[in-house]
Amino acid sequence: MAFSLFFVFYLAHAYTSRIESLLSNSHFVKHHRDTLSGLGFIGKVIRTGFIVFVLLMPELMARKGGVDVDQVKSFPKPLKRILVSAWIMLFLSAVALMLFDPRG
Repeated sequence: MAFSLFFVFYLAHAYTSRIESLLSNSHFVKHHRDTLSGLGFIGKVIRTGFIVFVLLMPELMARKGGVDVDQVKSFPKPLKRILVSAWIMLFLSAVALMLFDPRG
């Protein structure tokens, strides 16, 4: 879990601005950037999580007019794969900790 967490932190720190520029026409991304930019590093982590949600379910966000579907479709596949896999690893690590109590 620690590896997953640090990897997500690294991605948020290094790539949030680039990712948001790739989805610049999306109202959802702009709104979260404006709202959470004052939170610093934790805000970047949260914004990256929201972007992963957008990448996983663009149809849901498109119905409300929150994202530009063309930008989501043209999002670079390698970057999408890295982002989604990092957040899935973190999620699965958290679930494993909840299911398997290390205290016995």
